[in-house]
Amino acid sequence: MAELCAGLEKVCGFPGTCEPQGVLDLCAGQFADNYFADNEFALATALPLLAVGVRRMHDINRSGWWFGGVYLAGIVSRLLNSILMEYASPETYVWMKITLGIVLGWIPLLVMVFLCCQKSQPAPATQTRIVE
Repeated sequence: MAELCAGLEKVCGFPGTCEPQGVLDLCAGQFADNYFADNEFALATALPLLAVGVRRMHDINRSGWWFGGVYLAGIVSRLLNSILMEYASPETYVWMKITLGIVLGWIPLLVMVFLCCQKSQPAPATQTRIVE
């Protein structure tokens, strides 16, 4: 186990111990003081993910806004969270954070998973008659 901790400290700067809590911190990503890599990855993948999601919605004959709604829900959730952190009491903040996590986090995510698992539908028939 000591070799594992030494390797983790060398490779990714893990400052924790080999105690179970230290390993749990590593798994949860709580030891990182610099979130640059996470933000960089999120920014690099946001636009391609949005493009693929919108295309998938079009494959099942839905508007791309169905997928964009998940992004909008995340933005609204972060905005409300920052407002709650500033003005709400700790008890209210905890309950509202849980409620926002369910309403603006899990429900849109589950709807997107359901929609993305739908079979593709052929494009609607268009009129191909040539008018002379």
